[in-house]
Amino acid sequence: MVNPATRAALAGARRRPRQLLTTGLAVVVATAFAAGTVLFTGTLRVVLTGDPRLAGHAADTVAAVLAGLSVFVGLAVLAAVVVVASTFRIVLGRRSRELALLRCVGASRGQVARSVLAEAALTGLVAGLLGVLVAVAGGWAAILALRASGTELPSLVMSPAGLAGCVLLAVLATVVAALAPAAAAGRVPPVVALGAAETVEARPPRTGRRWAVAGVLTAPAAAIGAAGAVGGDGGVAGIGLTALSGVVLFGALVAAGPFLVAAAASAVRPLVARSGPARLAVANARRTSRRTAATTTVLALGTGLTAALLVGVDGAAADSRASIERSYPADAIVLPAPDAPDREREILAEQLAADLAERPELVVRTDGTELQVDAAPGTEPAAARAAIEQVIPGGAAGAMAGERPDGHVVLWAADARDGIEGFLATARAVGGGLVGTTLLVAVVGVGVTLALSVGERTREIALLRALGLTRAGARRAVVVEAALAGAVGALLGVLLGGAYGVLGLRAMGMAGGVPPAGQLAALAAGVVGVAVLASWAPVRRAGRVEPARGLVAA
Repeated sequence: MVNPATRAALAGARRRPRQLLTTGLAVVVATAFAAGTVLFTGTLRVVLTGDPRLAGHAADTVAAVLAGLSVFVGLAVLAAVVVVASTFRIVLGRRSRELALLRCVGASRGQVARSVLAEAALTGLVAGLLGVLVAVAGGWAAILALRASGTELPSLVMSPAGLAGCVLLAVLATVVAALAPAAAAGRVPPVVALGAAETVEARPPRTGRRWAVAGVLTAPAAAIGAAGAVGGDGGVAGIGLTALSGVVLFGALVAAGPFLVAAAASAVRPLVARSGPARLAVANARRTSRRTAATTTVLALGTGLTAALLVGVDGAAADSRASIERSYPADAIVLPAPDAPDREREILAEQLAADLAERPELVVRTDGTELQVDAAPGTEPAAARAAIEQVIPGGAAGAMAGERPDGHVVLWAADARDGIEGFLATARAVGGGLVGTTLLVAVVGVGVTLALSVGERTREIALLRALGLTRAGARRAVVVEAALAGAVGALLGVLLGGAYGVLGLRAMGMAGGVPPAGQLAALAAGVVGVAVLASWAPVRRAGRVEPARGLVAA
């Protein structure tokens, strides 16, 4: 026997399947990431245990990979929760009359709230299943592509328990996101709801409560971040404190988001005074600051993670280059037979120094038994390297390993730099891919929020069209609104992410360098551009609103 709340949720899903999918789109992306993590770690375990040399370390390696990926999965789920909560507020605002009718025919507050939560659970279930299907399809496609390139891989390892856990996570995340909107829907009296406007997003945020929450969260976030930076010795504790500080500060950003959006709208209002569509967009963003803030805070999270990654990798690269400069005072360091007795090493060092000095391509300095060899002025590095190889033969394999057949060791500064740059490029690519998932959830949130916003404001847009707003003007208004949300999110993300990138370097005991201003500026511009692209469908819909049809729309 299905209870009334579930029956109402199922009936609503049958009437509005498109709305159900739109609401859960961010959850689909987050669940696909979570399910992909489960599939990847399961397949990795099979690969490692299949190699006898790695079998003993398989469990530890898989556990470490899973722990690292779980952090980014959690961030993606957190971003999805914020997006879905905003989406539910918009959807329930548009259905206020429907909910009020349920109250009028005898439904209690609790029944209305439970109906909304049941709908959220159904949305999470559908989104979770779709996310798992996307992950499985993507996993098989990746394995087939790698096999086609000649890489031997086992079949995709399916973990029914792990995938079921991902679906359950999607349901829980969606229900948690719907708690506050469901409670608000249950609290509205029938008479007020029947006479209410179609949106609840235009109500001003509760200033005192939100500023109090933001202040309560900001203070410990600053203290925790400072503790992680001051006590930074390269250990896990410092990094953990820095990450915890960022999570707490994100909560403060969510609380203060509407006021930041309103302040940004007020700041840009004089700049758009001569453009009617831009003025409409800025006024709408300020009026519905709660809705816009949900988009900007998630964008700020994704942008902040990316900015922190850029600053961290750039700082680590600068620190590594400085370390190489200290460790390699010359192009090549020659250590004559380091395992030989001291007297023998001194004799070999003198002989090698004399042999190397005879080559006009080389400049040799001695520091005890260590020989520091540079290319002579006007000599190409390749020619200098070839000259060293002729004096101390070793071949390519020996050169890379450092050890020579005669026991001498040659260390190349260029090889050390190339190794560091290769590692950092890999870290940048992997980190960018992981962080990109959170940014993708944010971009999905921009598109979904604007789509629901345009649908909610159909009659408003129609009235403006009747008063002289052109089709192109309606489209420009939506584009400017998307650009404003993207600009606020990008600016907050770059500033906070850059600061946390510096804190992370301090926590790891690295001095770093000057943050890459060019890369951060390009990131901010890219986020604004992607936010505008995400508004493509809402822009088209806004342009199709006809004055007469919109004015009589229900």
